[in-house]
Amino acid sequence: MNPLSVPATAAVEVTIAVAVAQIRVTESTGEVRLEITGQKDPDDITVESTTDADGRVRLKVSERRRFVVSLRRRQGVVIDLAAPSGTELVVDGVAADLHSTGTLGSVHCSTAAGDTRLDHVTGDVHVKGATGDVRVAVVGGELNVHLVSGDVTAGDVAAGAQLRTASGKVIVGGLRGISAVNSVSGDVRVASAGAGSLAVQVLSGDVSVGIAPGVGSALDVSTLSGRTTSDLPVTGSPTHPDSPRLDLTVSTVSGDVRIHPASKEAA
Repeated sequence: MNPLSVPATAAVEVTIAVAVAQIRVTESTGEVRLEITGQKDPDDITVESTTDADGRVRLKVSERRRFVVSLRRRQGVVIDLAAPSGTELVVDGVAADLHSTGTLGSVHCSTAAGDTRLDHVTGDVHVKGATGDVRVAVVGGELNVHLVSGDVTAGDVAAGAQLRTASGKVIVGGLRGISAVNSVSGDVRVASAGAGSLAVQVLSGDVSVGIAPGVGSALDVSTLSGRTTSDLPVTGSPTHPDSPRLDLTVSTVSGDVRIHPASKEAA
């Protein structure tokens, strides 16, 4: 399939609906570039490109008969996409790896198997899958991840997170907003939790939460089989109503819980 290049002076929306693919996204200026390689029949892949009256570019990559042939008989493709900063990306696959460098506006990714690695997303990130790891450096909106088996790693999340994994670790550097973390088997570590609320529920695993500097906290912590420790200073005076506060709830069946002040590096 010949490479495609489309001028882009306004917003860009890209939808990729391919069953088996390795998707690599980089940042470009003033245009959208697309190249698809692999051993699939080119007639099985269609590319539609439209530009609205306001200049918005909509690019759709789809696969014909994608649910007819069994997964074992499929040939995967490599999709190289270069798009301007702020591009909205939607991925719908069966076994798809997504690796993005640069800045995206929002990401919605659904795939049964595959890893998702994102650099910087200014808006929301939604990832749903059965197996695979999710790694994202910076999320300007909400991070929503639902996995059966896989680790979740995030650097900084500005507007809350809803993270669920049956088997896997959850590691977050900085977290603010209304958040919930659920894991059946796996450790949970939040290096610096800011103002908002955080509810952590773990069946088997250790939990560690750091409280950001200047943030008051209200704690509700319980563990059936494990130790609970808090390194937070006790001042003996109530927090001012206008001060930032974190409502933290932690519940584990088997695992240790540690609450501590966030380090300067984490904050």
